[in-house]
Amino acid sequence: MIPAACKFAHAKAEAHGAADTNSGPELTSDACHVHDGYISVSLTCRGHCSLGEFLTVRSGVYMRDDVARIFIGFDSKEVVAYHVLCQSILEHSSIPVAFSPIVLDNLRGIFTRERNPLQSTEFSFSRFLVPYLSNFEGWSIFMDCDMLARADIAELWSLRDEMYSAMCVKHDYVPKVETKFLGQTQTKYEKKNWSSMILFNNAKCTALSKDYVNTATGLQLHQFKWLGSEEQIGEIPVTWNYLVNEYEHRTDARLVHFTDGGPYFEDYKNDDYAGEWFALRDRVVSVQEKVSQPAQ
Repeated sequence: MIPAACKFAHAKAEAHGAADTNSGPELTSDACHVHDGYISVSLTCRGHCSLGEFLTVRSGVYMRDDVARIFIGFDSKEVVAYHVLCQSILEHSSIPVAFSPIVLDNLRGIFTRERNPLQSTEFSFSRFLVPYLSNFEGWSIFMDCDMLARADIAELWSLRDEMYSAMCVKHDYVPKVETKFLGQTQTKYEKKNWSSMILFNNAKCTALSKDYVNTATGLQLHQFKWLGSEEQIGEIPVTWNYLVNEYEHRTDARLVHFTDGGPYFEDYKNDDYAGEWFALRDRVVSVQEKVSQPAQ
């Protein structure tokens, strides 16, 4: 079986070569091998090929499968949340991780939809670009920034199942409050908070094209209407997206979600797990000072 990343590399070389046919050089990929998680592509160039043309194909080389690729929603109203979440993941992780913040200013020309008055964060819809930003290859995790990891992310990463196109915690609840942080309306809809933490099997999420994400309705996106059926959604244990205030405190919660508002907002500073969040925040901004030597 040809690995998916090799198929991509072959296709990219062929497309690049076809595009260059009129100008002379023809670039093709002859062989592709995967060893210990890395891809090796053999290329043939007929005519004069520049280094840039080889690098164009080499950009199809993908990250090792044992590196957790994590996209996190970034909101300018709660910048500190992103950094504390990253720190909480780093402190518990036993595997390499790669963070990619979903920042609107970095997506100009890619994410073009107008802001919806009902969206409470800047990444309400841009989160669905994760498969596109991952070149529809491998797996990626998305999570809201107002979360706190309390366990090894390797446990979550190990739950990936090729049977499914996407995996999430399938919450079944009605929010207890009508408003959340900064006085925003707490919207209520089927599959509420399913999309706040998703494992994307990117190759099976090609429906989430750039155009679709920019034009689909909010419910089409958040209710997973971009999948062919409910059977394509795998279920993850609730402890991996544990809703603070909506659920009773659990000592075994692996990833807690301050869905009403993070403890960095005054109204929520005493919520469950807030003490752990503040301790992590303090470590984020801490530095080790030079130790003074005692006088001789």
